[in-house]
Amino acid sequence: MSYRLPMRVQAREPIMSSHQNIEQPICARSADRRVLLRNVMKSAWSGLAVIAVIATAPPVLATEGGGSFYLQGMQGDFGAALIGPSGFYLRQDIALYDASAGVRPVGDRVSLGTDLSAWLSVTRVAYAWEGEILGARAMSGIAIPFALDLNASGLAAGYGYQDFRAGDRTGLGDIAFQPLRLSWNFGHHHLALGPVIYAPTGGYSTDRIINTGRNRWGFDVAGAYTWLNPTRGHEVSVTGGYLINSGNNATGYDSGNEAHVDWLVAQHFSPRFGIAAVGYWYQQVTDDGGNQPFPFKGRGFRGSGVGVGAAIITKPFAERSISLIGKWVHDLDTSNRFNGDIFIASVAFAF
Repeated sequence: MSYRLPMRVQAREPIMSSHQNIEQPICARSADRRVLLRNVMKSAWSGLAVIAVIATAPPVLATEGGGSFYLQGMQGDFGAALIGPSGFYLRQDIALYDASAGVRPVGDRVSLGTDLSAWLSVTRVAYAWEGEILGARAMSGIAIPFALDLNASGLAAGYGYQDFRAGDRTGLGDIAFQPLRLSWNFGHHHLALGPVIYAPTGGYSTDRIINTGRNRWGFDVAGAYTWLNPTRGHEVSVTGGYLINSGNNATGYDSGNEAHVDWLVAQHFSPRFGIAAVGYWYQQVTDDGGNQPFPFKGRGFRGSGVGVGAAIITKPFAERSISLIGKWVHDLDTSNRFNGDIFIASVAFAF
């Protein structure tokens, strides 16, 4: 269903405000609100957490390698807590991550710095179930990451030597599964809960400076909240999780657990166009352990980070369920993690 606002009202305010409601029939206001809500649901079903496919090796830094299954910017999205009508959903993300890390332990050596450039692809497929469970809409999904081009270089120092290492890598990353995600609707407020499981499907070797996998399992207790006013086009979405990591049996390194939050504040100017400010907060909440090299052993080596950026969403075809999303996130401050910029371009389909 679509509705074209009268030219006089459309020029003044594409998303209807309260002082304009008396100038339009009730059915027109309801249609516009439904279109906006439906479009956000179909384009940004991003509750399925996404995998970071970057892993430096041997990775031992504030969770191994200075990275994580969590990659900033890939979870905070438009309509983060919404689930659309029943059916299949497909979303393709292409990301460029340009970053660097400082001094860190690498196996029995110390890395004096690493530069990283990564082109990443993440394909997300989900199915929204018919009916309700515990009064909530339900969805299941999978996220499949693929490293299109990973390039890393750095200088490592050991007992009486220095070694410059560089490498390129492509291949499958660590796949994420979300068996069940539930979303409750309370008017303008939406709440979603659902665990995400990360499986060690990516390539890994301790002899490489960079890997596409992390050689460990992860379990993310994840949730999201969205406030969306379809009349005025205002939106606030927050996605968070507590990520529990298993140990790496190849290195004997135990990564600590992590807390992460992504946020988005958006203005939808019409059912087909919106912009947003975005950001993230990340904090490792338990110490790394296991086989840690001296002099880092016993120091915990917790990572942290905070960043901000911008996002845009558009639905270029009025009669087709296709949405385009762009996002940029800049690391303002990080500790024991990579620091840089990530650029993400996405296309989302609803079937």
